[in-house]
Amino acid sequence: MDIINFLRSTYELPEVKKFVEKAGGLKKEPNEKYKSWIGFNYQMNQLESIKLYFAFYKELSQEFLSELFNEEQTNLFFRDYDKKNLQAITSTYEFGSGFAIGLKIDVDLNVTKAFGYNLLLDSNDESFLASHGININHVLKQKGVYHHFSKGEIYEKKYYYLNDDEIISEKLKVVDINEKLTVPILEVGFGKGFYNNSSYLDEKYILLGNYEEVFSSFMNGKVAFNNLKEDFNRLNKYIGVEGFCPGIYQNKKVQSFYIGYKENETLFYNTVEKIGDKLLF
Repeated sequence: MDIINFLRSTYELPEVKKFVEKAGGLKKEPNEKYKSWIGFNYQMNQLESIKLYFAFYKELSQEFLSELFNEEQTNLFFRDYDKKNLQAITSTYEFGSGFAIGLKIDVDLNVTKAFGYNLLLDSNDESFLASHGININHVLKQKGVYHHFSKGEIYEKKYYYLNDDEIISEKLKVVDINEKLTVPILEVGFGKGFYNNSSYLDEKYILLGNYEEVFSSFMNGKVAFNNLKEDFNRLNKYIGVEGFCPGIYQNKKVQSFYIGYKENETLFYNTVEKIGDKLLF
């Protein structure tokens, strides 16, 4: 499937139009932090889905969320609200920050809604990480918890942020990334992913920080799927984008990357809106 036509078809979906208008149109104060970006998933070299994300650096109201999610979903957003790590959420653009909401659209144009934010670590995290061979002292003091809603199904993913160079290198070797890269943070996601035949046992690695060098190394290396590379080059030629945060599942079957809209060497933080305007008008 041509990636530009897929993107355009995505933006033309009524459900997507409404979501983008509501999320992108939320009133913001001058110089208020905010960002939106787009991601792409590939399974065995084939484009499988597009992800549209919006991150807010202020607390979101129940009224706003209820315009985008049903009552059960909105209530779930606030289930763990007292455990939120507000400093991690609002203090930086890095490492899964912000109150995030989003959509994932597969090539059959089925839409999944999602939201999530960083929580404080608790006593259960130490044993959970240990069961996956990770010492809690090797991760940041926060975790991202995201909920996805698809065809009546609700599933949860947890993300931890590894910051130990040796452990990061060991994890990357599992997925055949052997280059000597400076990867400040490896985001490790546990749970069912957004691709066919995904399992709740899935584990995903997303490379965070040192963005330009890491993305260039991934794209020029032997691991990235050929169609992924070709699609990124087409996006860059047709739209103008910057790539970042490559991701790969431990099973090596699924890869992903994210883009920001770029014009005249300037990277914009409202990528979803900018690319939508470019494709539709």
